[in-house]
Amino acid sequence: MSTRGDQLAADAEKLALKKPLFGKTKAQQQASDKYVQAGNAYKIDHCWKRAGECHMKATEILIHIKENNTASEQAIEAAKCFAKDPEAVNETVDAYQQASKLLLENERKTFDAGQALVEAGNVLISADRADEGIAILEKAVGIFKKTSDSSANIAKNYEKLGDILTEKKQYLKAVEFYQNVVDIRLGNAITQGAATMVFFKAVLAYLQLNDIVGARKMLDEHLQKNPVYRNDFHYKFLVNVIQKMDDHDQEGFDEVTSTFGRQCTVDAWTRARLDGMRAFVGGDEAVNDLC
Repeated sequence: MSTRGDQLAADAEKLALKKPLFGKTKAQQQASDKYVQAGNAYKIDHCWKRAGECHMKATEILIHIKENNTASEQAIEAAKCFAKDPEAVNETVDAYQQASKLLLENERKTFDAGQALVEAGNVLISADRADEGIAILEKAVGIFKKTSDSSANIAKNYEKLGDILTEKKQYLKAVEFYQNVVDIRLGNAITQGAATMVFFKAVLAYLQLNDIVGARKMLDEHLQKNPVYRNDFHYKFLVNVIQKMDDHDQEGFDEVTSTFGRQCTVDAWTRARLDGMRAFVGGDEAVNDLC
């Protein structure tokens, strides 16, 4: 409940419907300003959905009077308000998508347009609507590709997509995204070191398919791109664990993964992948208990 917000919203609506003899654009601008004030008042009282609705009405008016730069700002503000209401997922996504569309009209705002879609995708993923979120994140990556100096953002979103697809057991598609991240990072001397962990994730994801030959091929191809990887701790672990899988050596697999767990921190994502690999070796006990 926000008495001030309600009053300002009512005033804004009157201005928006008013048909002045002169200065129509000015009247619309005043209505937009009043909706912004109403949105701000609702925010003070934590009426987030109403705040978002007011900022979106301001957006619509600004689009009508061709003030698209300001309209994009109001759409972003609306999205931020909607995002605070767990029941307003669709409204949040729509607001971010509207902002992205407006930002794309300005060449200098291309990066911001992509970032707005990243926010929309993240909202959907958090709401357990991963398929929709993935589709929007892929659009964001497409926008980032149009900008200069965007490789870091492309890589970041590719890796996020890889993680999501792995959780959804879409392993081949996940590996494709991870490999794209690896190639991007290997292409820059500053980020080459960061390629190692992403490649590690790619191989673990691929091994969920129990394709030993394919996994070894991945290692060989990566060594051609990055010869120093042969000396990496993770490379040696992968060679050993793949061999144990190939031999169906449950005891050896457990020993290798247990040693790995003592030598480095094993996060939940990696444990889950190792559990999947262990199932192919024939063990019922989870790797979680071994690392």
